[in-house]
Amino acid sequence: AVACQTRHVRSIDLIIEPDPDDPEASDVCVDGFVGDEPVRFRLDTGAARCRVVDSESVRSLPTAGGDGGFGATGSGIPGEDEIVISRLQIGDAEIRDVVATRTPPEIDAFPLLGLSALGRWTCGFDFTARRLVLATSGGDEQVDWRPLELHPLGQPTVPLSFDDITVTGIWDTGASLTAIDQTFADEQSSLFEPLRESVGFDANGVEMATTIARMAEITVAGRQFEPSACASVDLGPLNEAIDRLASADGRSPDPMSVILGMPVIASADWWFDFPARRWALVSG
Repeated sequence: AVACQTRHVRSIDLIIEPDPDDPEASDVCVDGFVGDEPVRFRLDTGAARCRVVDSESVRSLPTAGGDGGFGATGSGIPGEDEIVISRLQIGDAEIRDVVATRTPPEIDAFPLLGLSALGRWTCGFDFTARRLVLATSGGDEQVDWRPLELHPLGQPTVPLSFDDITVTGIWDTGASLTAIDQTFADEQSSLFEPLRESVGFDANGVEMATTIARMAEITVAGRQFEPSACASVDLGPLNEAIDRLASADGRSPDPMSVILGMPVIASADWWFDFPARRWALVSG
């Protein structure tokens, strides 16, 4: 399990809810408050910003920026804007001036606890004990820290290997299943055994066709993870959106081919020290 040697530590319960349609898929949530209003957030390291639904606690906040983000389909939520929440609380951790997107109340969108809040902390993802540890600095120095590379959109990444093939995976607690770009799955068909056709939804609730498959064993930080369920999806629209953003900012595009989801993530415990840009696989 995750351990921490710093003085300023908060421990928050993780609520893991299995998907009724797929026993290997699951969502992980935490309870908190926006102002005085209770909110259940999906814990989402794949989201650059937090998300809240328009309600009395945030309705009067002025728009602080452009529109919201986009999901795997490359589309956003109509009418979503950016705000700054003066006080967001998770457990006994109070976070001030949190950038978030505000979704219109008529849209069925789940609130997200994203990196605009989590990225301020050294985070211990203790799935063994079902708790999230938030530390103000450092972590257990006995663990094997590795440099943390962030995707240009801000998400944490980890290198993962299928035997002799190594790719960069987005480490995304908001993904109930690992998502594999269909092009990559087709090129490496021996690694993915199709099981059935399905319909999935991206982070913004947009429907998309998927193929549920059995992903071959992978290795992360020297630790082997058994074959697990994944969803082969067309990440082309998302990668096109990434390309547009990169071009506008003068950066090189960095397309996504693997979004590592909960079937793999929840089978181990992890540290992500966002301020110090390092990560560690603790156990599992």
